[in-house]
Amino acid sequence: MERVNKFNDKGITLASLVITIIVLLIIASIAIYYGTEAIKKANVENIRTNMLLINSKAKEYCEEANFRLGTGKAPEDAGELQTYLQPAENYLKEQLGEGNVSKNGNNFDVVINEEISQKMGLKNIDNKDKYSIDFNVIENSVVIKYNSKINDDDTKDSWTLSEVEEL
Repeated sequence: MERVNKFNDKGITLASLVITIIVLLIIASIAIYYGTEAIKKANVENIRTNMLLINSKAKEYCEEANFRLGTGKAPEDAGELQTYLQPAENYLKEQLGEGNVSKNGNNFDVVINEEISQKMGLKNIDNKDKYSIDFNVIENSVVIKYNSKINDDDTKDSWTLSEVEEL
């Protein structure tokens, strides 16, 4: 007796295999795109958080440096202004290290390094050397900068906190 095969068991056709592979590749490319975007957003958020931490500590230093200037108005004469700013400069150098504070006109510039991050109590900040602080003690303001590209496709090499918050 001969057995009659009710089903056509010839296996998977080449066309169905190709269609399945194409669908899987499309799904994988979508997942990779959204995964890459999530990583970029996390990187920007990490930089923003670091800048906010640095900003809060820098404002404390700027407030204290400004307090040490007293209540008088800043002189307009450049020589008198340098003398006027001396207590603030001394305070910043005392707090952040003599060699870490550089004077730039009326501003004081500081590049965050391991020593400064420890003094500021910011031990968990990545890429410390890419962050800098510009203190304007007279105006009692600080500007935090991230001195590097945030993403590979960026054309900008320096970012302020407000610019990072807009991303």
